[in-house]
Amino acid sequence: MLLDDGPCQPQRRRSFPVNDVFPQDEKLSLSTLERFRVPIGGQDIELQQLDYAHGGMSLLRLRIREGKRFTIFDLDPVTARHWGEVMVRWAAAVEPTEK
Repeated sequence: MLLDDGPCQPQRRRSFPVNDVFPQDEKLSLSTLERFRVPIGGQDIELQQLDYAHGGMSLLRLRIREGKRFTIFDLDPVTARHWGEVMVRWAAAVEPTEK
């Protein structure tokens, strides 16, 4: 959409501290569970607990940072368990055995 007074400018998103409640939405809070860097690829991985104040719903937020790009997944407990079990099975199948 073009405006008569010039080109549209993208709005900048404000960033907030990880362990803080979002100022614009006090219904959510985040707390970091784990942070690590992938040795091959160098991505920064952060696992966070996302809690909704009303209703008691909690999700697992997976944030993957590659340079300036973020990929974010919010997972319910059933999906997180399934994903985790598949990852553990895969790792056990391809890990070299000790002699």
